[in-house]
Amino acid sequence: MKPLSNKPTFPIGGYHRKLLRVDLTKGSVRSEEIPTHILENYIGGTGLGIYLLYTEVPPRTSPIEAENKLIFSTGPLTGTLVPGSGTYAVISKSPLTGFAAAAQANGFFGARLKAAGYDALVVEGHSSSLVYLHISQRNVELIPAEFVKAKGVFETERLLRGHHGEKGFERRISVAAIGPAGEHGVRYAAIGSDGGHMVASGGLGAVMGSKNLKAIVVEGGGPVPIHPDRVGDFKAAVQQWREEAGATGLGKTVHEKGTLGLFKAYHDKGWVPVKNLTTNQLPDEALEQLDWSYMRNTLYEKVPKACHACTFRHCHTVRVKEGHYKGIVGEEPEYEILAGFGPNWGIHDPGAITMLNNLN
Repeated sequence: MKPLSNKPTFPIGGYHRKLLRVDLTKGSVRSEEIPTHILENYIGGTGLGIYLLYTEVPPRTSPIEAENKLIFSTGPLTGTLVPGSGTYAVISKSPLTGFAAAAQANGFFGARLKAAGYDALVVEGHSSSLVYLHISQRNVELIPAEFVKAKGVFETERLLRGHHGEKGFERRISVAAIGPAGEHGVRYAAIGSDGGHMVASGGLGAVMGSKNLKAIVVEGGGPVPIHPDRVGDFKAAVQQWREEAGATGLGKTVHEKGTLGLFKAYHDKGWVPVKNLTTNQLPDEALEQLDWSYMRNTLYEKVPKACHACTFRHCHTVRVKEGHYKGIVGEEPEYEILAGFGPNWGIHDPGAITMLNNLN
């Protein structure tokens, strides 16, 4: 491997240069400085997380041992006004593969972690009892979590938001949590944040459960440090990017149709999995049921909810208005769920797919 230079070759903006380290075994928290050359060479997010995993976790460590680490990492654009910059990455050893895993989610969690003053969070050790982590600009603390034990992700988020004084649609708090699957070590358990935004691959919810960490609550309202010499250039680039992303091409289509709108085009190209990947064709009746126009304009009563700085604004909370699953309330499925929980399993009822999408 090429040796890392410790001399920055470009101005570093977008970072606090701090990570928060939480030792659940000791019940301790501390802030550490991230060397500039590490940020330069690994550029935050998944890169920084994989670097920390590689350097801090021995190769033969089991994914569910206390010595494994669960890393939440943001990038230099996280929390800015760049479209999609609410994204964060979670990195650990996977209970599914035994190898390194990295998964991402959008929403607000990444932006609020950055706004609380941290570029990354490293969770290590194992708590003797179920706890959750509360992070703000003022304080970081571990708090008993028995009152949300065995609760689903959505219910855990609702209870913790209320517990920390958030009312109605205030939305100043982000919660990343596991449900019963994570608590019980199901190897494909996810971590859910900000409603329906899931860190879905790699079974990282099981790693979080193995540490007896139920949730992470983040309150952050601070600025993201932009390099002072480039503020004007940055703002101009962001403005151009936002205008182009929201008004043309894929951005305009996804805003109108959601990723549901990709379904028919993908089916026509033969990309949709059907009957456990044994075929790729559906009858016309099924295509009509799974059409974005029927789902958005007839099946659903919907309320839009955008992620941090998102110009697409395609996410919705929905209520099913007709059919066997009338009354189901939850997050609108994305294309992957529509296809994977639908035709791939022989299910053509979008109400049923919506119900499955919101099991947690």
